[in-house]
Amino acid sequence: MQDNLYKEIILEHWRYPLHFGILSNKDIDVTEQNYSCGDTIHVTIKLQQKRLVQVLFTSESCVIAKAYASFFLDFIKGKTIQEVEKISAKDVFNLVGAEVSTSRVKCALLCYNAVCKGIREYIITKQ
Repeated sequence: MQDNLYKEIILEHWRYPLHFGILSNKDIDVTEQNYSCGDTIHVTIKLQQKRLVQVLFTSESCVIAKAYASFFLDFIKGKTIQEVEKISAKDVFNLVGAEVSTSRVKCALLCYNAVCKGIREYIITKQ
């Protein structure tokens, strides 16, 4: 029963993702691809005093990648860069509370990996 609930929540985030779009005035602009299946995600972030005040994404991806991006960006919006840097891949899976098969792990972490990459690039260019 609970498994069906998680499936419905994932499908809802896939159909109506939170934070979907592209920011024109952004501090972080990053694209990440899952080469094993062809999923691509584009994440844009607006920072204010090192806090993620706006986070948007677009994707050409599967249900899992798109739904997890929606969950993850909703979770990190409003957090500081330092807070986001402390988030682990395990934390991302805990957001949804559902098991992901081994073949779908890269899909579920696509947005997480993009955000981590974008923050690293931002920090390097701002030092």
